Amino acid sequence: MKDMVELSRRELIKIITILNLGTTLEWYDFIIASTAAAIVWPQVFFPSSNPASALLLSFTVFALGFVARPVGSILFGHFGDKLGRKTSLIWTLLTMALGSLGVGLTPSYIQIGILAPILLTIFRLLQGLGIGGEWGGAATMATEFVSNKRYRGFWVSWIQQGLQFGVILANIVFYALLGLMPRLEFFEFGWRIAFYVAFVIAVIAAIIRYKIAETPLFTKLSSEGQVLRVPFIEMMRRDWKRVLIMTGIFLQASAGFYIAISFSEAYIAKFLGFSDSFAVQTVILGAIATIFGTMLASFLSDLIGSRRKIMIISPVGVILFSIPFFLLLNSKDPVLVTLAVIGYYFIELFGWSVMPTFYAEWMPTQYRYTATAFAINLATPLSGGLAPIIMASILQTFRGNYLIAWPYLALVSIAYGIISAISVALARSDTAAKKIE
Repeated sequence: MKDMVELSRRELIKIITILNLGTTLEWYDFIIASTAAAIVWPQVFFPSSNPASALLLSFTVFALGFVARPVGSILFGHFGDKLGRKTSLIWTLLTMALGSLGVGLTPSYIQIGILAPILLTIFRLLQGLGIGGEWGGAATMATEFVSNKRYRGFWVSWIQQGLQFGVILANIVFYALLGLMPRLEFFEFGWRIAFYVAFVIAVIAAIIRYKIAETPLFTKLSSEGQVLRVPFIEMMRRDWKRVLIMTGIFLQASAGFYIAISFSEAYIAKFLGFSDSFAVQTVILGAIATIFGTMLASFLSDLIGSRRKIMIISPVGVILFSIPFFLLLNSKDPVLVTLAVIGYYFIELFGWSVMPTFYAEWMPTQYRYTATAFAINLATPLSGGLAPIIMASILQTFRGNYLIAWPYLALVSIAYGIISAISVALARSDTAAKKIE
């Protein structure tokens, strides 16, 4: 068996790059859905004279994809902890690919009526199933490959960078399509191109991922006959408290991410009166800034020997910045609006940078994949899926009057920050110096 000590820097870079490619495509796949939910789906699948109602229905279907994520985490986590990380991670990509292809092929409401949103929901569930096993599996695999490295957090953070790369790629595609095509043609078929591209690239990525070797830690576990029969049951029996803490930590990260991405795009374009292209552009700039934030956060976590001290920055930062965030947005000044999105995006993802490493370090090899995937995907329906719906409902309650609704919108963001800050405090042990076995 090839031990990690024998892996050269070049080999490690190759492995991390291939894993990063998968997570980049995963998030590209998912972000085009969130962008479409904010900009396209309200008109294509939920035609209504009330934009707030159409937006609410669109975000509801988008959120249903989150319902499938815990199921996907259990399914792919089970096979990842029994058959190997690589096999499971190949199938997560292929499942996402089929979901994206289905979304792109779904006819509009005008063409097939109520069947259109039903089909859209089915394919969103398929997307959610695949993504449920991706991030946790990639974090597990990366951590196990660099288990004895001094700057383990920095290495694993490149899996997290896939989120930023995916956001940038997805929004550039939408930005290009919006800019190059007449608006009518874009809403008729142009937006679907992004989903067809996702399908093709995801299949290619799965083929590339096939070339990765299995991790030494799982290979050792398997050769010694230590693989568990049902990893999920053992995880809940031994570590259910830690799983709940991990879930609580991730609530703000997931809610804040979708507030920064899908909700802010809709808010800027539908209520503040800016163009769709401008809304997408602000998110791209936020993602670019966060690339450097992720590198800084992960490096600092290794340097000071603490993941928790970095993770706490995000929920506390979001608590403090939520009100200024909406005040800057409501100014309607293009520069201030852009700074608001960049600032919120940067703050809320700073602590997220070290979560993949912390989660994988905190769990044993026997159910590391299952635990990491399940914790984050248990949180997402309650946060990333629910937060945009709550905020859209608030806007609908106030009949789209954002000048009255914004304090309540800020409170949603603050509430998630408080829960996650408490959860980080409850995770009393740190993992940066822990030996991974």
